Amino acid sequence: MKVALFGGSFDPFHTDHLQIIKLVKTTLPVDEIWIIPTNQNPFKTRKLSPITDRLAMINLAVNDISYVKINNIELKNNEPSTTYETVVKLKASNPNIEFYFIIGSDQLPKLDEWNNINELIKIQTFIILQRSEEVSPELLQKYQAITIPFVNNNFLASTDLRAGKNLTLQIPAINNYINEHLLYLPERLESQMDEKRYQHCLNVGQAAQELATLYDLNPQQALIAGTWHDVTKQWSLEKQEAYLLKYAPELVSEPMPTWHGYSAYYYLKHELLFNDEEILSAIKWHTVGHRSMTKLEMITFIADKISKERHYDEVEHYRELAKINLEKTFQELIIMQYQRAVDKHGLSGIGKNIIKTISKWGKS
Repeated sequence: MKVALFGGSFDPFHTDHLQIIKLVKTTLPVDEIWIIPTNQNPFKTRKLSPITDRLAMINLAVNDISYVKINNIELKNNEPSTTYETVVKLKASNPNIEFYFIIGSDQLPKLDEWNNINELIKIQTFIILQRSEEVSPELLQKYQAITIPFVNNNFLASTDLRAGKNLTLQIPAINNYINEHLLYLPERLESQMDEKRYQHCLNVGQAAQELATLYDLNPQQALIAGTWHDVTKQWSLEKQEAYLLKYAPELVSEPMPTWHGYSAYYYLKHELLFNDEEILSAIKWHTVGHRSMTKLEMITFIADKISKERHYDEVEHYRELAKINLEKTFQELIIMQYQRAVDKHGLSGIGKNIIKTISKWGKS
């Protein structure tokens, strides 16, 4: 039996990984491909996402491919494992298997840095995925490696995917998983704001989750909506305006302080590929509300005003009221916001949307 080993952090697993697996299987006479998630890559210092999430994403991609197995051998160690240690253990428990190990051609010149490389080449065969760079025949001979051309015009990098780039090229189910489990917040959310705003977003997510639990709504939906509500808050006005002109030009006439709710909606929908319209709508209307507010929309709006770092005079009143009457809390808060907006900007400067909201909710 011949088995190709495919190791990596897979944080996240992505389309290129899947293409590599299929390419190796169709090109070489291997019976199976074993994916080996690393506990921690010895050559990387970035802390990996929880293994439960990484395994879940791998399973979403390969669960229906019969020749692919996931081997957890490296996850059983508290310390990072070297390839040599992993292959030695696999050979000891599977003496009749002929092992191969898949690496990119960029790793070929670095193999002399690998632990026990001279012993490693005796117990397995390297499969080199050759991209555009030239591969040295001398190195191939030295390491007794074989090559497979890997032509891919849409090269994906996990770093970019974690940052929310090139997501249309990613496996859709994995995009959904990342959004539903709030993965990569430092790269996707924190990177777009200062620490104070980021902490506010986390606090609003927590407050929204608590309210959703209290009112028997989906707490994860509320957590997501609250956490992401201010993702575009610290974008430049030019960038926010560009989004509105592209997707909803009629909203440009609304007051600039309210733009971030709308631009966040379109950014999350079109760039990060959020597809839960209830969450997106709660984010879109968290600044001014609308006439037919859902409970999730109310919760997101309220959580933004009562998160734990807030210290204005009436905040304790609203925190307590939110626990017993959601609609009344929203009503009081939208009236307060409306009155403050009128006092600051005048009736002609507060925008049409909040006026529509107050026409419904401003009535006692």
